[in-house]
Amino acid sequence: MNIEPQRNAPRSDTAPAERIEENPQQRREWHGAWRSIVLPLAVVAAVAAAIYGVQAHHGGSGAVHGNGGFGLVAAPTDKSPAGVRPAAREGRPAPDFVLQTADGGVVRLSDLRSHPVVLNFWASWCGPCRAEMPEFQTVYDTARDSGLVVLAVNVQESPGKVKDWAKQFSLTFPIVLDATGQVSQGYDVGGLPLTVFVGRDGVIKRIHPGQLDRTAILNGLAAIL
Repeated sequence: MNIEPQRNAPRSDTAPAERIEENPQQRREWHGAWRSIVLPLAVVAAVAAAIYGVQAHHGGSGAVHGNGGFGLVAAPTDKSPAGVRPAAREGRPAPDFVLQTADGGVVRLSDLRSHPVVLNFWASWCGPCRAEMPEFQTVYDTARDSGLVVLAVNVQESPGKVKDWAKQFSLTFPIVLDATGQVSQGYDVGGLPLTVFVGRDGVIKRIHPGQLDRTAILNGLAAIL
């Protein structure tokens, strides 16, 4: 009885055959696109969202826009006349700001509401500023009991230089530092000195570019006292 030798049955692997990528280059191209396009866009979107969140969080409370937290700010709601935008114009609310003094204190313009305020923009290199500063001190000495506030806004000079100036002229009214020049720009200061007379209601009554003598200062005070 002839028995044919049993042939080996075809091998049947239960594990699926390894899939061969038809286009392995496509995977590498996707990673390249992710690195060069998608990822930077995601980073930009995250930064924009963070900035928007900060602005939204502070927008209703008078967020500070300036270097180190100082500069122009949105006036508090209770100190902003409805429908009237602040502007460096006579008859308009004075733009609010927060600035640091040479001694490290902080002054916010809107906190001075109910006081007549004189804003004098100056710098130590300015000859006319030097000539008029003693006049402001004299007028301040005579009118301070009526609530007058003289606020000297120094434009982009160091605290040390400002302190020397105050000592030289024996100034007793506050001097604040517009370190970035943002507040000066907001008040359209095209040249120094420039003086702004702000009433007790926070509205600008007079703007006077150039040097003031005592008579001119008193005329400006008449509009705000």
